[in-house]
Amino acid sequence: MYLGTLLVINCPTFVKFTYSAIKIFIHEETRKKMHLLGVNELNKLTEYVDSNQLYKKYGGNNKNPSTFWPPEVPARSVISPISNVSTMGYLED
Repeated sequence: MYLGTLLVINCPTFVKFTYSAIKIFIHEETRKKMHLLGVNELNKLTEYVDSNQLYKKYGGNNKNPSTFWPPEVPARSVISPISNVSTMGYLED
């Protein structure tokens, strides 16, 4: 299994400091996938996660954080850019 993206939110300053000290030992491709976001950087989350999947406290539009299934996905959105299957599981015309 490979790392897609690692997002650490509300990251304390000492963790960022420690990461900056050890990141020279981490492979460059892996470093590009790691993102440590502080409390004031939560607006960057929407670059990686759809705002409909984020809770409001993280700058998203998800209004019910206690409901995890079924996921609230906007109608007609596509699961994968190479797929022709909508979020409801039906083939599109």
